[in-house]
Amino acid sequence: YNPDKPHFGLLAEWGEALALLGQTQSARDQWQLLQQKVPDSQLAYYRLERLVSMKKPMTDSHASATGE
Repeated sequence: YNPDKPHFGLLAEWGEALALLGQTQSARDQWQLLQQKVPDSQLAYYRLERLVSMKKPMTDSHASATGE
């Protein structure tokens, strides 16, 4: 993470917003394009991946937890 490059934070927030909106596949596709143009988005992508991997099981387990 390089604080001297402000676009990193913006890309990370944008990625999180997309992930939270459930546009997972779309976010991945957009991120692939972004990575080609902005190398630093690679770091933000890992953050997005973590969010997505956390979000998915949360949604699934939430339904079963409600069933309990």
